[in-house]
Amino acid sequence: MRKISVVIPTLNEEKLLPAMLRQFTPDLQRSHAIELVVSDGGSTDGTLAIAREQAHVLVENKEGIRQTISIGRNRGAEVVEAGRRGHGLPGRRRTCHAGA
Repeated sequence: MRKISVVIPTLNEEKLLPAMLRQFTPDLQRSHAIELVVSDGGSTDGTLAIAREQAHVLVENKEGIRQTISIGRNRGAEVVEAGRRGHGLPGRRRTCHAGA
């Protein structure tokens, strides 16, 4: 079965992210092979902690420059594609650093 990667760009979304991620129940994730990828744009609230706990992949922006939604989406997609080519980090939950 092919994996579906849902890339979620974020910036200070601690209030909205938990409910959004809960929409993808464990049963839904298993039955549709869904991978949740949070691509963060430099959050200063609790967004990163939530993503580390609930997403499969977290792409952190270590450049210190705010990213647009499209840049966040594209960075998340790049990490997913690299993982499919065998260049990703092993394990179910992983953190990658954009621009590093």
